Amino acid sequence: MFPDPVIVDTIDLRKVGVLDLYKNMGYTYIRQVHRPYNMILRSPSVGCTVQLTIWKDIGGHLINSPKGQKLVRRISYFGYL
Repeated sequence: MFPDPVIVDTIDLRKVGVLDLYKNMGYTYIRQVHRPYNMILRSPSVGCTVQLTIWKDIGGHLINSPKGQKLVRRISYFGYL
């Protein structure tokens, strides 16, 4: 049985050991979770919300790929790095 997808903020993935913990649990793919516009403006955060899965899904990238690492480093929902 596959573990459920995990939804987490990218700011949490930058903490020491957190991303490695998820990778060791088998999560290898990452994709951005799009939330309603009003929710984004009313509760701003550093980074953006992502979904970690063990299988490839629509819009998903390998965590270790350049696109996956770019998503982990993202500054905000609207910003790109």
